[in-house]
Amino acid sequence: MWKWLLFLAFSAYVALEVAVLMALGERLGLGWTLTWIVATSLGGILMVRVSGLQAVLRIHRRLRDQELPTQELVDMALILLR
Repeated sequence: MWKWLLFLAFSAYVALEVAVLMALGERLGLGWTLTWIVATSLGGILMVRVSGLQAVLRIHRRLRDQELPTQELVDMALILLR
């Protein structure tokens, strides 16, 4: 049951995203829409890289202090899931 609800929610999200991008393409034009997609993708990649680097540095600091970096490892896992 939950699998179907998850599949339905994911499908609805994808359909909504496609509809918004099509509307944006009609409103702004293909060139500006593609520019927007590339710019937001690069911004997201940059944010993930910075977050990942900060998490690695926190893990290193905790290990250096001979402590278990449990919260930092959870943060790193969540960053990787993005």
